Amino acid sequence: MKREDCKRTENNVEEKSRKHAIRSLKSITYSILTVGSISLAVMSCRSEKIMTEALYMQYKNVKLELPPGDEIGDSFSSGGMLSEIVNYTNKEDGKSNETTYSTTNKLDANTVYRLNEVVVTSRSSFTPERDGRVSVNFLVRVPKELISSNWSITLSPQLLHNDSVVPLKDLIIKGEEFYNKQQSGYEAYGEYLASIVDKKDYDSVFLDRKGIAQDIFDRQSLYLGLYKSEWNDMMDYQKWKKMMDDRYMTFNAKQEANRLALWHKYQREAEFLKVKNLATDKDTTGISASFNKKFEKRAGLLPQYRLKREIKEKSVPRKFKEMHTEGHTVEDIKSHAVSENDSVDISKHRYFYNKIIENEMKDSLKNYKFRELIPYEIRKDVKLDSIADPGSDFVYLYNHEYPVTAGLKKIRITMKGHARAIDESGYTFPGMDTLTYLISSIDQLIDTTLTVKKTKLYRNMYSLLTIYPKFATGKAVFNVRHENNRMQIDTLINTYNVFTKEKGLDMDSVVMTASTALDGSFDNNAYLSKQRADAIKDHLRRTYGAGMDIENVFKVRYIGEDWNGLVRLLQKRDDIEHKGEILHMISNATFPDACEEEIKKQYKEDYRIIHDSIYPKLHKVELAFNMSRPGMVSTDSIQSEFRSEYYEGLRLLKNRQYWEALEILANYPDYNTALCFTSMGYNDRAYNLLVQLEQTANVNYLLAIVCYRLNKKDLAVEYLLKACELDNSKIYRAPRDMETKNLINTYKLKPKLDKIEADAAI
Repeated sequence: MKREDCKRTENNVEEKSRKHAIRSLKSITYSILTVGSISLAVMSCRSEKIMTEALYMQYKNVKLELPPGDEIGDSFSSGGMLSEIVNYTNKEDGKSNETTYSTTNKLDANTVYRLNEVVVTSRSSFTPERDGRVSVNFLVRVPKELISSNWSITLSPQLLHNDSVVPLKDLIIKGEEFYNKQQSGYEAYGEYLASIVDKKDYDSVFLDRKGIAQDIFDRQSLYLGLYKSEWNDMMDYQKWKKMMDDRYMTFNAKQEANRLALWHKYQREAEFLKVKNLATDKDTTGISASFNKKFEKRAGLLPQYRLKREIKEKSVPRKFKEMHTEGHTVEDIKSHAVSENDSVDISKHRYFYNKIIENEMKDSLKNYKFRELIPYEIRKDVKLDSIADPGSDFVYLYNHEYPVTAGLKKIRITMKGHARAIDESGYTFPGMDTLTYLISSIDQLIDTTLTVKKTKLYRNMYSLLTIYPKFATGKAVFNVRHENNRMQIDTLINTYNVFTKEKGLDMDSVVMTASTALDGSFDNNAYLSKQRADAIKDHLRRTYGAGMDIENVFKVRYIGEDWNGLVRLLQKRDDIEHKGEILHMISNATFPDACEEEIKKQYKEDYRIIHDSIYPKLHKVELAFNMSRPGMVSTDSIQSEFRSEYYEGLRLLKNRQYWEALEILANYPDYNTALCFTSMGYNDRAYNLLVQLEQTANVNYLLAIVCYRLNKKDLAVEYLLKACELDNSKIYRAPRDMETKNLINTYKLKPKLDKIEADAAI
């Protein structure tokens, strides 16, 4: 078979496949249209009675109710009180570089409501996230008269926030038959999807392997036929050539034999003549050449000596001319085999294209089939999807956490609903009752009385200052230009001026107490410290005597070697190996100089550290500034001051702008600052601050909350009871805060609180 014939055959096969695919596509399309027509016919033949007819013939409706214990009295029978609930993390102390705090979407409640205070979730120590929110709980009650096995009820709660409507996740209550219908639809759709072949599996499903095998066989036969045809022609050529070669070889051999016989005949005659001439003493020169010439002449004239035959171009038959001219042999015949590429080329035109088109049509109709086979989809985005028993009411406790936003004082909950039956009939429930929730606020825990700062003023005051003047070893001459002596004296004078000139206090006395280190004689050091204190006073008298009463105000004291200072500095060190032994030796020393020598002898390395790093700090002068307020007669008085900046901090705290509030309140470490820490989740910081404050009712109450969070619950109980004893109103506050409420329930504190209330009433 020639190549052109093979190509033509492949084109015919491809055209037939395409036409067959088109016929299959038309068939599928007609089937879809037929299914649609049948569906319309079925719909037109339905009964006039619908499954949801019972819903239209009754008067009951779905109800929204408050959970037991959430009602707050007849005055608010359709609502409840919400307390803020938030997750909190005890943040590490010392990390105060969080400055990217968001203050948007927070509660701005400035009305007296019941409230659980905000707690903050910190997901990062540098960008903490405030996550205040309220937990909205309500009961959804569906009467049994509204429940049927044949339909599904979808309830859509809505949260009304100011002018905004926030849709909450739906509730779906369905009957068993409705559920079975859903499941059967999904099973049918699953079977439909399973019947669709993935494109990557086409080779294993839609490949016509039998046809491919036939195509490969045909191509192999073609290649074999081409080879055999050329091979037969070559065999015929070689047979003809061999015949001609044999014939011409025989003729040429015979001609060559005649020529050779003639040559030898003349050679014999030439030899005979030469022998004869030699015998007769004649000249033999030229005899051989003469006879050779005769041979050439005769051999060149007579055909039996000169003709030679060979195959000529014109004598070659036409069918052998190319092989003869090109010199082809059997090895030159090209053999063809079916390669891997040939198999691929063959395979790509050997698919069941009608089935492929049918499969791809099914894939393109997936969405259509989904709607056809699953008219009642199972939703994933719902709060609840449950099968209900038609014989009893269905009750569900709905819980939703909602972020607290600025200005949010109340939240309302309403709900819409509709039913849908297996026969596609439906029913929309009438409007349902609306629940209203008031939101409690953190500002009840803020102590606004602290806005006015009351300061107790004392007439007499004192302040301490330590300077480290430098002297030559064993000397008492004070040189202000030696090392940093100028800075030490400036520090003393600046401190004196701050008290007397800037603050206007009267300086009653400045007591200068000089000391030395331990090196040297104990007695000499005592005298040396006195001399050094006198030297500094002399310098002050000479330099500042004109403007300051140095003589009468500055008093000189001395202690010599400062062993107490040595002990204090030793206790703070961790790099002295035998610190304990050295401290023991000092505490039992009788003779100071001997003790120092013993330490130096026994613990040379430790003594070296003490001498180099501690001794220089013992050469010092401690100054006690004793002052009084001019014109003040009484020993003390109370001064009141309204702090406008502090007031702004409390305003920010109420608005939950915690970082901004803390920037102000951090300058006034008091109860409200601790409350800010608590609100931000820094419970350790709040606790450390609260325990330092006067133990008022507010402080104890906040300590109860903080200790609860720190898992110190026994201590939290003590603080709570103490707060209620100090302020009975905390008894009514406690059940409304999450931490204190849990303490009351866990530790059965209600009888104790009742007793505190009863004792207070007596």
